[in-house]
Amino acid sequence: MTFRLGRWGWEELEAIKSVLQEGSLSSFYRNPYGGKWVQKFEKAFAEWLGVKHAISVCNGTAALHTAYLACYIKPGDEVIVPPLTFVSTASMVLACGAKIVFADVDPQTYNIDPESVKELITPKTKAIVPVHLIGQPAEMDALCDIAEDNDLILIEDACQALASEYKGKKAGTFGHAAVFSFQETKQISTLGEGGMIVTNDDNIAERCRRIRNNAAKYFLDVDFFGYNYRMTEAQAAFGLVQLSKLDMFIEREIENAEYSIKKLPDAIIPPFVHPNTTRHTYYIVGCIFDEEEAGMSRDEFLQRANEKGLNELRPGRTVGGGYSEVIYHLPYFQKHKDCWRGKCPNAEELPKKWLWYDWVRFPSTKRDMDVLIEGFNEILEFG
Repeated sequence: MTFRLGRWGWEELEAIKSVLQEGSLSSFYRNPYGGKWVQKFEKAFAEWLGVKHAISVCNGTAALHTAYLACYIKPGDEVIVPPLTFVSTASMVLACGAKIVFADVDPQTYNIDPESVKELITPKTKAIVPVHLIGQPAEMDALCDIAEDNDLILIEDACQALASEYKGKKAGTFGHAAVFSFQETKQISTLGEGGMIVTNDDNIAERCRRIRNNAAKYFLDVDFFGYNYRMTEAQAAFGLVQLSKLDMFIEREIENAEYSIKKLPDAIIPPFVHPNTTRHTYYIVGCIFDEEEAGMSRDEFLQRANEKGLNELRPGRTVGGGYSEVIYHLPYFQKHKDCWRGKCPNAEELPKKWLWYDWVRFPSTKRDMDVLIEGFNEILEFG
């Protein structure tokens, strides 16, 4: 069997085969807590992360929506989020009927700026959602203090930061709840899509379990509105095997990232790692492109990289410009300016400078990193 990017193979296949042989692909109609594999995966994930509860769902967007609803975000509330993230961090606020408030980011870490958050709090503010962007945790001490001082809910979007650490503590263990994604490009996957909500709060956990299961306590015992966001047994079995490989994946990816960063040409400024970040997992290596040093524009460099075939040398290895816009510049948000507020000058500038690459993803080798850096140097030297 061919390993897809070296990240899954025979062990995952055997796990799926076990599910098929057992004959139950989803047991939620019999048990509101799911079947054997769902419960095993949730227990293992909670133990690995060091939290009380882990609640699986079908994808990361569903994890965000479920967590928001479980924390009672509702119409009339305001939720503070960064504008540089995947759109669902913000759009699921709208799905709850609440209003988005965009806080600016730190131009070095790309993460939400606690000082910007402070300035945006009003009596309507209900929650803060820091995103641990591309593997670097946000400034959680300051954000936890702000949430506590203002009696706000803190929900971590850790979808890009599985195994990242802030002051020696894992991302996803600071807030009232946190969410993770197991989409194919993430550190581990559950058959292409999947997600997890984690919390130490019994009430939030129980509400998450019910919301993902059509709000049912049992088969038809429904007393509020819910969704079908359930994970299948095959996804959970696949994820359980992936979880057992996670430490090896992360170790290799950090090694590759740090190896490649040391060799970057002067025109490509490596990502800043905050002193409080004790483990940056480099979901993406997010660099800044210095056009003056390079003698060409960032977009011209990316075009040359594509022409040179750097995105085709190995499947899944890409070089790009990261998020191309802040969320509130996207067409939907420009048409519906009543659903959000905030202006973020730092965040608006960063997409013009970013050069991101994800070649570090296991099973890339040092030779792969050398090929990438050689390609960068050749473009900058010869155009």
